[in-house]
Amino acid sequence: MRRVVVVSSVIANKPHNGGNARMVLNWLQGLEQLGLDVFFVEQIRGEHCVDAQGSPAPASHSANRAYFDDVLKTHGFSRRAALICDVDGTLDAAVVHGATASELHDLADAADLLINISGHLSVRALKQRFRRKAYVDLDPGYTQLWHTAGSSAARLEGHDVYFTVGQRIGTVGCRIPTDGIAWHAIRQPIVLTECRPDAPVHSSPRFTTIASWRGAYAPITHEGETYAAKAHEFRKFVEGAKAAGHENERHAVFDETDFARKKIMEVDGHVGVTIAPLFMRQFDVQPDGFSALHHAGFGAWRFLLAVLVAVSHLWGGMIHGPAAYAVWGFFVLSGYLMTLVLGHKYGTDAAGIRAYAANRVLRIYPSYVVAVLLGIATIWVLRRLGADPAGLNPQFLMPNGAWNCCRPSESG
Repeated sequence: MRRVVVVSSVIANKPHNGGNARMVLNWLQGLEQLGLDVFFVEQIRGEHCVDAQGSPAPASHSANRAYFDDVLKTHGFSRRAALICDVDGTLDAAVVHGATASELHDLADAADLLINISGHLSVRALKQRFRRKAYVDLDPGYTQLWHTAGSSAARLEGHDVYFTVGQRIGTVGCRIPTDGIAWHAIRQPIVLTECRPDAPVHSSPRFTTIASWRGAYAPITHEGETYAAKAHEFRKFVEGAKAAGHENERHAVFDETDFARKKIMEVDGHVGVTIAPLFMRQFDVQPDGFSALHHAGFGAWRFLLAVLVAVSHLWGGMIHGPAAYAVWGFFVLSGYLMTLVLGHKYGTDAAGIRAYAANRVLRIYPSYVVAVLLGIATIWVLRRLGADPAGLNPQFLMPNGAWNCCRPSESG
């Protein structure tokens, strides 16, 4: 009788993310080639489900479920997969696609092992039925630091054995805390039969890799040191390559709106940078990814509204017309984006809020102070030349002198 293994990870949660789907399939197909009966189970929240245009949609008619079905059917797992939607501690109120709650309970009872990638399966009533549970960590560093900080994001509790792709986690000299957990280093499995046998083999002294540039995780601070996403941490490696004094070349593919590429390009002679065109964005479609900031033309709308506000100040009669609507629109849109930045890039804990506040201060106040000083200087120069600053546009409400702009109004 063949042993039964259940793998839990994400496919529907990251629709059209081919790299993530291949990672999951490597586990499913690899275990199957070892002679095991393999089943796949995934959880998803209804609010994360969208249609083909990215609009909210019921899970049963969403692009998430369609991608889930397509990937697993194409690779022969359609009858051995279940998608659980809107679940809490039990399966009683959940909507299950591909199986019934009773069938999932029976599967858990019969399984020899649960391979819980990143602790994805969290349904307590189902998870506790497995006789043996293995946690597989694909985010080394983040996982351990989250757990140390008391965050529930790590989801380490309730497993019997722990594996990580971080080769040095738990070894002497590694500063990542383990909290007493015995981590076993593994490699990400690769199914060789799925690799292209006709792919040309290139001999090169360089090590190459493909990876996402920005992630959804906020920076983490541990023992006074901050650990951030690759967009920030990669700069340290670039500097190291430059100091090494030999040919080290890194080719990074960025979204053309990514400001971080400018920082990388500053390290001349050691980094080859390829700017990705707009259509490359389709390869970074994680629903919880930071790339959401670049979609829907938010930047273009903010720019248009800002220009309308500036232009409307050039002549009277517009400040209380189109400019008013532009100001409100700009504030609403900016408020939404800044909340998204706070949640996705910095986090809402105390450290994240402090980092966000410091970033805002450094982003806004230097230019604000410069603008105020230039304004005062302009008023002073105009007055020295005998011009009336208020004559340019009465709605500017400009004072009669530099000192008066700092005095409170005496009109009442």
